[in-house]
Amino acid sequence: MLPVINKKHLIRLSILIFLASCQSVNEAGDIINTTEKNLNPIGIKNLEINTEIEDWTNNQRIRTIDEVNSLDFDSISTDSTDIYINQFFYFNGVSIKAIGFTKDRSDTVAFYYKSPTTEFMANGETCPIENAELIEKGGLHTYRGLKYKEQHIGIATYLQCDGSTFKKGVYFNGNKIGTWKTLNVQTKEITEKDFGNSQLLDELLLLTRGLR
Repeated sequence: MLPVINKKHLIRLSILIFLASCQSVNEAGDIINTTEKNLNPIGIKNLEINTEIEDWTNNQRIRTIDEVNSLDFDSISTDSTDIYINQFFYFNGVSIKAIGFTKDRSDTVAFYYKSPTTEFMANGETCPIENAELIEKGGLHTYRGLKYKEQHIGIATYLQCDGSTFKKGVYFNGNKIGTWKTLNVQTKEITEKDFGNSQLLDELLLLTRGLR
């Protein structure tokens, strides 16, 4: 079970670990300020995996989010549990955007933007701040990634909500490939795990060049 961290510590940690731009929620249920400039923690070296794939992933996420936000939605549906509220935004009858909130709507905890033209999906999860007690339920992290035809592709990043570790690596066809790096946030020590499939890494590079 992950320990509960207080609001002040979590905010400070969010500044240190800058996975993407800060996400906030307006009255219409939109995530605003979606420009994502850096998937690496600030001031930490040697976390690069592959600059070309990282830039492509970041740019593709921005293009996907911008495309979805430029569309006029047909309708919006909402469902809820005891803890979360989920909103789904439809275009031509298909859900192309979804946002998960805490029940009081003070935290955005999950989202996706799915392009109706390219089959890319920019998705993510965010640690709750106002409802930090939810971290006790385990498994929560801040995550940013990309999918293509429902499969993980490109660079993905994960920060545990207790602030202990930051993990980064490459997916292709939903599988981890190449070297993944894990940063111990407290000690700044970086460990690596090689998932192999170097030929798939080369294939991904060729694919990303063709999909630009």
